[in-house]
Amino acid sequence: MPDGEAVPPKAAKARRAFEVVYDKIRRELADGVLKAGDKLPAERELAESLGFSRAAVREALRTLEATGLVQLQKGVKGGAFIQNANRNDVNRSINDIVVLGRVPLRQVMEVRTLLMTHAVQLACERATPEELDRIEKNIKDTENSAKAGEPMMRHVRQFYNLLGETSGNEVLAILIEATSSITLDFVASHGIEFTDELIVLRRKVLNRLRARDADGASRAIVENLAFLHGFVIARAAAH
Repeated sequence: MPDGEAVPPKAAKARRAFEVVYDKIRRELADGVLKAGDKLPAERELAESLGFSRAAVREALRTLEATGLVQLQKGVKGGAFIQNANRNDVNRSINDIVVLGRVPLRQVMEVRTLLMTHAVQLACERATPEELDRIEKNIKDTENSAKAGEPMMRHVRQFYNLLGETSGNEVLAILIEATSSITLDFVASHGIEFTDELIVLRRKVLNRLRARDADGASRAIVENLAFLHGFVIARAAAH
């Protein structure tokens, strides 16, 4: 809409209703009043308590459904329900910011390196032997797929996600998964091949984790990512 042009009253009211309903839900989620799976009050009750028409509240709920915060169900037992959190929603949101905001891939990789560095430092304190064994199995699976000439991307993605999980910090793990997904989607779409050197570098990371050497693990993961990101930057520059 051009600058200075008035917002139609109906659109402004619908937007205001969305903001008020959204703020109410977010506040009650933070306070523990609402949780995933809970049903929101009926449209009539929300409209009366918030001072909006039912039509405005209905439009607000539809908008919240589009954002993934609520799910609208029809029928006798229907209504608006709080959605369970979904990591894919976070991945899509961050990816949209990168794509629509024209954020350079290099900046995503810089953040990814910072996140991964902190993750392995925490992992040296918190990772269980079972978690480290899963990382070792992932490295072996990657190596076996490489020798057999099979696709490796699933194993490659899993390696970084496993490192995020060993940090014991769910938020950190979610952000690592999101930034890794953006980077590795570029790798997959541009046909970048992985080399044996990556297997060697990953074993370095695992060895430092098993030794509970936070500084060594940090250096190893930075070396690992610098090697991978070098290929990505070179390919991005060529396009």
